[in-house]
Amino acid sequence: MRIKNWKWFKEAISGTFDVMPFGPNSPRQELRNTISSKDTAVIEGSDGVMYDLYKFQELYNTYLKVGGRENLSEFNKENIDRIIQDLK
Repeated sequence: MRIKNWKWFKEAISGTFDVMPFGPNSPRQELRNTISSKDTAVIEGSDGVMYDLYKFQELYNTYLKVGGRENLSEFNKENIDRIIQDLK
């Protein structure tokens, strides 16, 4: 196979995850971490259950389904405890 268009070839290979330089004057690709501490936060509720963001969202959706009207959508300990109390 013969490469007819160098610009097209560079665009075609730019999506690779090779971390080594590919050719002359090409920079080394960095694979940055996409997970932050916000994504891995865990809070213990007053019921003794450990809540991560996804479990909290399920709890909040249950709260809204049973008629909860207060906006407690922010992920923090106070909101978790208030939702748990309202659901009892």
